[in-house]
Amino acid sequence: MEAARGAEAKESAEEGGRFFPHAAESVSLRDSTMRLRPLPTLCLALLLLALAWSLSGIRSPLPAGDEGTPVMMIQSLWHDHDLTYRQADLDRAERIWSAGPAGLTLFTNDGGKTLRYGRPLAYPLAALPFYAVLGVRGIALLNMALFLAMAITALWRLAKDGDSQLLIAGFFFAAAAFAYAFRLESEVFLMACVFFPLLAWRRVEEERRRDLALLAGAGALLGAAVTASPLLALFGLPILIDLAVQRRWRRLAAFLLGALLAAGLLASIQRAGTGEWSAFAGVQRRTFDAEFPLESPRDLWQGYRGEEPSSGIATGLRLLPRNLFYVLAGRFTGLLPYFPFALFVLALYLVGRKDRARHLLAAALLVYVGLVLILHPHDFSSRSLALVYPAFLFLPARLQARRSLIVPYLVAGLWTAVAVAGSLSCLAPLASSSIFLRLPLELTLIPGDHLPGFSAQTWGDAVWIVPRE
Repeated sequence: MEAARGAEAKESAEEGGRFFPHAAESVSLRDSTMRLRPLPTLCLALLLLALAWSLSGIRSPLPAGDEGTPVMMIQSLWHDHDLTYRQADLDRAERIWSAGPAGLTLFTNDGGKTLRYGRPLAYPLAALPFYAVLGVRGIALLNMALFLAMAITALWRLAKDGDSQLLIAGFFFAAAAFAYAFRLESEVFLMACVFFPLLAWRRVEEERRRDLALLAGAGALLGAAVTASPLLALFGLPILIDLAVQRRWRRLAAFLLGALLAAGLLASIQRAGTGEWSAFAGVQRRTFDAEFPLESPRDLWQGYRGEEPSSGIATGLRLLPRNLFYVLAGRFTGLLPYFPFALFVLALYLVGRKDRARHLLAAALLVYVGLVLILHPHDFSSRSLALVYPAFLFLPARLQARRSLIVPYLVAGLWTAVAVAGSLSCLAPLASSSIFLRLPLELTLIPGDHLPGFSAQTWGDAVWIVPRE
């Protein structure tokens, strides 16, 4: 009879309560900690860290994505103690990438006489100690370590049984976000700056003595992320609103103070190093892909007209329904091929128990995606989704699924695995992969030549969009 009462109490604790129920949380934490075996976890972590170390040692012709600028910033901070672009910076970059640092972003306020890096400082500063000790490979180890920290912490804190562990494993390792763990750029760092504040929000109910420090640290992480991507500030609003509704004013103040201090400190360092409060400032700011300052004999700043003009909010609103469809299933930007477990946990949220906190988080995700599509209707990408991908994991009330897990794993095998493998090797472009040809092509990315794998070619009096190969 006592065993029956205990089972009933455990079941009611798991089902009842708000977003972070005390009883359910304590039961799930004990169970998940017991089920997360340290030796297999350590072996998998060492395997992936060693793989990241090995791949970062391969000399490549060009940087992947936005790797060039943050790596050069880290090197400049360590070797030259500044953020000024010089010949030594270019020489170091060409020892890493034989064709030069394509995607190098610089800005100048004096017509090119003084050049400074035009990317945010948060990630280079975080990676600087790892570069100081291990060189460029240290940056790769940091990214993989951050990704593994998110995955292992989620398994430890959020998993309740074997099914939820399988779901969380698929969420992290069967997603395009996993590919960023092998790159020398800031995406994984920004994912962590979204994931850990939301996790701290989940934990505050169980460790009351550490609430203030935990939330201050969470605010600092989100404040650092906001300096790199201002739209990420949206994910602080659910935390602030929820704490305000509960009248947890001290916790709210700790979170807000941490965010303001981190953002203010980074802005001050940016100002001291570049003369601008933000990395997105500067009178003349541009990205170089083929010719680089100090290497090309031409004056690359002559006739500079600034960045492409914005398409306008009216255009973004007009294309919003179409772009939302592309975000769901597009060939190069869709959740379906690149983040199938995001759609899966979104479905769990829609059919499961809901409360105020989950509604606030879902609203933040919806507003974030909507603003990205409205502000960038012709140049959005899956990278924007990757930055907030960890937030999807906190939507469902319970991360439990059994046979239905077959669906996201099957989808991940059809599309996501191909995309991740293609990003790590010289496989055939995704545009020509037969399975990707089944997905709709994002025609709204054609203006400005932003459609991946395609370029504009003029024949006769017409302009054709054709595959680059």
